[in-house]
Amino acid sequence: MTWTPKAEYHLAEKTINKDDILDLCGWLGVEGNLESIGPTPRLTQGELVREFEAAFAKHVDSKHAIFVNSGSSANLLAWFLPIAIDREAVTENRRVVVPAVSWATSVMPAIQFGYEPVLCEADADTWGLDVADLRRICEKAPPSIVLLVHVLGVPCKMKEIAELKEEFGFLLIEDACAAFGSQPVGKFGELTTHSLYYGHSMSTIEGGMVCTNGDDG
Repeated sequence: MTWTPKAEYHLAEKTINKDDILDLCGWLGVEGNLESIGPTPRLTQGELVREFEAAFAKHVDSKHAIFVNSGSSANLLAWFLPIAIDREAVTENRRVVVPAVSWATSVMPAIQFGYEPVLCEADADTWGLDVADLRRICEKAPPSIVLLVHVLGVPCKMKEIAELKEEFGFLLIEDACAAFGSQPVGKFGELTTHSLYYGHSMSTIEGGMVCTNGDDG
């Protein structure tokens, strides 16, 4: 029996067209050739970035959005923030849950910061966390943090995962790096990460965002 996929999910698409490039040239002050370059705007962490953070936070219904250089760095920051805010609590329980299907930079920061990752099986429908296996892991020894990844833009089974979060009291990190615009995404975790890489649904060519409704740190 031959298995036929129901749909194709592309890892990346071209999201920058010629009009975008021309707009960028205009913003840089280029009028047709390099000799005509006018005053060059600030290219990193300037006023435009602050405006973008505010607009992004409003769009995803989050209080805070912090722009970084990549989705990978967004994940790195998300794993570090619980340590920065409450180092003692994280030290007391280093056990964290990570998905069996993810990206290397989703999981490696947990190892880098001394957490003890436990792999959770993948759901056959979403490729995200398998709810039954997550319950089994939590019942065996409750984790301090659970990371979920919305794989290729497909949302995890958030209602069931949110119920487990309420029951076992773990902190939830949502890796939505490949899922900007998918619903419901980024509405359940204390921290959500986004990637604005060239091939994703919205792009700054390179870049990432960490979003939170918390006011700590």
